[in-house]
Amino acid sequence: MAESRLLIVGQANMELRMSLSRFPAAGESLVSDGAFRFVPGGRGANSALCASALGTDSLLCTRVGNDLNGRTLKGFYESHGVDTRFVKLDRNRATPLLQTVQEQGQNTRNLLFSGAFSALSDEDLDDAFMAFPDGVLTSFESNEHLFRRTAALAAESGIPLFVDGTRPSFEYPASMPRLEAIVLGEAETYAYTDIFPDCLDNYVRACIRLNAKINSHYFLIRLKGRGTYFTDGNYSEIISTPEFATETTDDSDVFCAALATELIRNKNITEAVRVASAVCGYRQRADKQGAFPTREELLAFCDSCGFTL
Repeated sequence: MAESRLLIVGQANMELRMSLSRFPAAGESLVSDGAFRFVPGGRGANSALCASALGTDSLLCTRVGNDLNGRTLKGFYESHGVDTRFVKLDRNRATPLLQTVQEQGQNTRNLLFSGAFSALSDEDLDDAFMAFPDGVLTSFESNEHLFRRTAALAAESGIPLFVDGTRPSFEYPASMPRLEAIVLGEAETYAYTDIFPDCLDNYVRACIRLNAKINSHYFLIRLKGRGTYFTDGNYSEIISTPEFATETTDDSDVFCAALATELIRNKNITEAVRVASAVCGYRQRADKQGAFPTREELLAFCDSCGFTL
C-alpha cells in the first residue's frame, strides 16, 4: 500500500525523437537513413512516474488531447501505477508534442507544441485537490496563473508545495504562500541573485538574496559536478553527487519528484537529497535510461555501487 500521496501538476507530452546526419536547409527535402521513435515525455509525467515507482500514490494533473497520442499516454501512465483521474482528455486541442532532432556531432534541436496543456484550468486543479494529497509538486514550466492557483490551493489545504524552479517560463511572483522547497540550478540562481554559485561563500550569499525574493523553507541549488547545496536559513550542507551520477539540471523533474516523495515520507532533507541524487544516477547508467527505479531496485543498485542511502 502506498505510504503517501503526491499530486503532480505539470505537462505530459508525446516525444518524437529523430536522429539525422544533418539538419535540412530551408526549402530542402532530405531523405534520411536516421532513426525515429515516439516515447512518453513531459516533466510532469516523468515526475509522476518516478514518484509512483518509489511507492508513492502518484496523482498527475494535466491535459492531453482526446486523440491517439493522448489515449496512449494515459494508458501508459496507468500501467505504471500513476493515478490518472485528473489527466483530462481535451476534445478541442491536440496532445502536447515535443520534437527532438539529434544531428550527428551537433547539438539537439527541440520544438515543443504545448497543445492541450495550455488549457489546464482552475476547475481541473480544484478537482485534483479533492483527492487530499499529502504534498504537491509543480514547476515553473506552467504559466504564472496556474502556478499561483496551485500554490494558493496548497496553502488553503495546509499541504507542502515543492517547486522545480529550473528553466522558468516566468519570474517567481512576489507575495506567494510559503513553499516547502524550491530546487534551482546554477543559471537560475544567478538570474535571481546576480551571484554565481561557484564557492561556499557565494552559495550562502545567493541563498540570502533568494530568501528575500522567494518565501521557502528549503532552498536547494544543484551544482554541476559538485553536488547539491541546501539550506533552511539556519542549517546548510552540501550533499556530494554519487560517483556513479553526473550532476545536471536536465533531470530536474526526476530529482524533484524523488525529493518530494522522500520529504513527505520521512521529512529528512539530507536523506531526501541523497535519494534524489541516487535516482538520477540510476537513470544515467547506460543500461538504465528511461527507467524509474522502485525503492528496492534503488537500494540494491546503490549497494552494488558502494553508496549508502
